[in-house]
Amino acid sequence: MSAACIGLIALTGMTVVAAEVPRPQGGGDHTWMAYAAFCALSEEDRAWLAPEIPAFISTYTHLPDANWNNYGTFGGWSGLPDQPRTPDVRREWEIHEFTGFNQNTGAGRRFDHSPAGLYPAIPWYLPRIVERFRRGEFMRPIIQLGCLSHLVQDCSTFPHMQALHRAARFDVTKISIEGYEPQSLGKDLDAVTKAMLERTKAMVAWCDQRAPELRAAMQSGDAVKEQQIRVACCGEACKVLADLYHSLIALVGECPRPGPPAGGENLVLNPGVEEEDPGERLPRHWVVGYNDLKDRLGRALWEGQIIRNARMWHGGRRSLKVMWTPEQGLEWRQTWPSSVYVRPGEFYVASAWAKVYDGTGRTNVILAFYRSDLTPLQEFASPSIEGRTDWQKLTVAAEVPEGAVRARVILRSAANEGAAWFDDIELCRVERAAYERARQAEPTGDRLVLHLPFDTDVRDHSRFGQLNSPIVALSGAKRANLVRPKGHAGGCAHFDGQDDFVEVPHSYVEDVLSPGGAMTITLWVKAERAGPALLCGKAAEGPQGAKGYRLDLTSDGKIRFAVAVDGKLSPSAEAAAPIGEWAHIAAVRTEAGEMSVYVNGQPGAVVRRPGKYEPSPKSFYVGADYGVKDFFAGDLDDLRLFRAALSPEEIGDLLK
Repeated sequence: MSAACIGLIALTGMTVVAAEVPRPQGGGDHTWMAYAAFCALSEEDRAWLAPEIPAFISTYTHLPDANWNNYGTFGGWSGLPDQPRTPDVRREWEIHEFTGFNQNTGAGRRFDHSPAGLYPAIPWYLPRIVERFRRGEFMRPIIQLGCLSHLVQDCSTFPHMQALHRAARFDVTKISIEGYEPQSLGKDLDAVTKAMLERTKAMVAWCDQRAPELRAAMQSGDAVKEQQIRVACCGEACKVLADLYHSLIALVGECPRPGPPAGGENLVLNPGVEEEDPGERLPRHWVVGYNDLKDRLGRALWEGQIIRNARMWHGGRRSLKVMWTPEQGLEWRQTWPSSVYVRPGEFYVASAWAKVYDGTGRTNVILAFYRSDLTPLQEFASPSIEGRTDWQKLTVAAEVPEGAVRARVILRSAANEGAAWFDDIELCRVERAAYERARQAEPTGDRLVLHLPFDTDVRDHSRFGQLNSPIVALSGAKRANLVRPKGHAGGCAHFDGQDDFVEVPHSYVEDVLSPGGAMTITLWVKAERAGPALLCGKAAEGPQGAKGYRLDLTSDGKIRFAVAVDGKLSPSAEAAAPIGEWAHIAAVRTEAGEMSVYVNGQPGAVVRRPGKYEPSPKSFYVGADYGVKDFFAGDLDDLRLFRAALSPEEIGDLLK
């Protein structure tokens, strides 16, 4: 056999280049049987299967042997407490999806690694593999083909004769079918399935006939004879597999290998980590990476099984958590089947929302690239966050390096004595300009902290909806929705000017409605008459001075914005507003204390009020001050509160 078998890689949209079926560096009989079978294929067949051949040889053909629930646990096969943890291979490859059997739950059908298991496995596997190819999948059906190949290979090594199987000692690098030309098993799926059954039964019979001679050679110590028989039996399995691969390629026809992904499309499966893995209470398409297999302190959890008002997730009701992480790091990462094909020279941006509590180490989003044999090539990391933070968006951008075939997102925290959470993960292919912008990105938090669209209900539709609840709308002494149609799509909140108001309660968990520096309030207003009336605010005044902020409609028809600085609410920014017609209002305060009011996108005079801002511990009110005075008469719509000073362009966008 030559040192390497040459094939072609013809990736969609790329120049066709020569590549080799890599000669394994070590490995057992499964590795070398897969290698020999691929070497027997034509260049065209190998090009069809590229770039999956290296991973098939090194990994896919071994997966059924890793479908055990002791992976990811301490002690491995021994179960002894002084032994390190084993990597969670079973879940990292989602093996149960491809073998049809979940070893952890017992769900599905298990095919024994013997002739009795192989024969029913063939009509189970082949239709599923062909169906996956025909609906446009590529990596996953090849993984499944590797699982079936494993069962075929096993049946050439006497698994039903354990004395011969376990005692095998021979040079697996000599396995070869050099010169063999693969044969077609049929022109349709039924014919291929039938022929495959006949071929494997004939292979098993052929090998079984050599069992007595093999046993005699082992008993006499004739290593040369044992080597000859075992290599010959493995060669029969290689011929069967070469025929199968050749036949499936012809049966499927056009290769479904994916081209470059659409720009801006999120390539992460289960990005909000809401979806549960079938049969297990774990997030689908995500797996824990234990970088220190001896660490007994670190924890990785799927947050959200206990419902509480502490914002342990950014969106939905779930997040990924790690805490007490070792120096090498503890991480959540995409499973291999959910990884992404990439091409050198492409640009990708990965991001995730993260927060830390007593974060003492490094918490990052990692974009990792791998070679075709799945070995790591290069990692790129986002900026890190530490201490106690609210949710921050971490971003990392990278140009795909030479030699990279696959990428996946890793959420890692290292040397962290506290906890870190991750949620809403993204991976997108972008153009160079977006890549350059993303390279400069620093961690940023959610700017929109309250959104009352008043379309159908009176509740917060921002990311902080759980925190800013329960919201109460009252008309007199009764709860009321206050939403009514406004003559076009959606609704608005109507206030009668007598006793209607909305209260958003103060949160003692996290007061996001009291921005400490820059802030913006935007809303649509249609006033029936001038004030004095509170449009919205979170203000308090007492012996120790004023706190918070408020947005009012004055008695002379002006919009007034006041923020408590150094215990005082005045002077404040003002701008005239029309009465009896809709107007868009925006009240802005910058980090430097500059305040202004925009009416229909036009700014009023700027008032500069630097100083110490005092947050208010009171509720946020809409339509009345404390629900007892300064009642507003008219309609309000699309109320938003940002903890940032929006630019004039951003305010203009809200008018559209």
